[in-house]
Amino acid sequence: MARRSGANAVSKLAKSLIDLLSGKDDAAEQMSKYILAKRAAGQADQITDEMMALADPDYLAKNTPLDMSTEARMQRARDMGFDTDTMLYHGAHDEIPSSYQRSDIKAFDDRPSLVPISGSDGTVFMTDNPAVAASYAKVGNQTPNNQIYPLLVKKDVNDPMIDVGGTPYFGIPYTAQGKTGENIKEIFGPNVMKNDYNLEDNSAAIDTTTDLISRQMPKKDLETVTLFNVLDRGPQTPTGTPFDKDVIARMDAKDLEDLKSYNEELQAQSRKPSTDVLVQKGNRIRSPFARFDPEFAHLRNISASVVPASVGMAQLLQKPDVTKEEIEEYLSGSGL
Repeated sequence: MARRSGANAVSKLAKSLIDLLSGKDDAAEQMSKYILAKRAAGQADQITDEMMALADPDYLAKNTPLDMSTEARMQRARDMGFDTDTMLYHGAHDEIPSSYQRSDIKAFDDRPSLVPISGSDGTVFMTDNPAVAASYAKVGNQTPNNQIYPLLVKKDVNDPMIDVGGTPYFGIPYTAQGKTGENIKEIFGPNVMKNDYNLEDNSAAIDTTTDLISRQMPKKDLETVTLFNVLDRGPQTPTGTPFDKDVIARMDAKDLEDLKSYNEELQAQSRKPSTDVLVQKGNRIRSPFARFDPEFAHLRNISASVVPASVGMAQLLQKPDVTKEEIEEYLSGSGL
């Protein structure tokens, strides 16, 4: 009971502090100073996601007593258990009324969404294919606020990693096996299978979907699931056309042909099998540009630099040998 009382006291303090600072011109800097003071006093565990969301990430980066070079941050990420060798991507657009799919994400919520949309159990879906992520973001001149987030994930080595053999996300066969040799039905239970025929039970079902898998994760106490070789193109047509129509009208024939070829290449890549990673806990997700401060490992805040779903970034992500330094340089040049 004492622990719960202490937690409630911290929550009330956070709300009072946020209420006090909200609306002030220097609210972000003042919150940043408060967070750093708590960190210095050994009380970082009293900092909440709401506090961190109000803080200025640039101020924190400049004043946190840690080496903020790429090499140092990635080493801290590895020390915290994040896979720094695999960049993942999450596409988001403002027309989806969900806290973890909007374009202004500061943290991925691991609580169920109040909106009854597909996948609204709190699972965050990511892919290693940026073209697939773009198919879940409305990229183009009419949707300037939509984003593709590059992300790193801290996986549990005991969580399922399953090769689905190039099948679509809505038709994953139950025979697909994890690294232990168990099939999907054995890993997640019979309720993971589709019941397309409204039978009394779904014992005869032969396939499942990524959404059904995600809904079984909390029941099996799984925080991450990795699906290899899955076809997961989204509802949007990925395109590298962030220009207004009048700009396109002034393009010459060669530029138009190049743009068409690029769009076709991007769309072809979105149809290729890729790796999906499903994550249930927000504190397992970080931006590759995060500070990776171990004092705040309990938070869901990703400390993200947002990647515009634009032709420049999309082209950069297409490069097979793209480096984190190149991405950082691009973001710096974009003023992000």
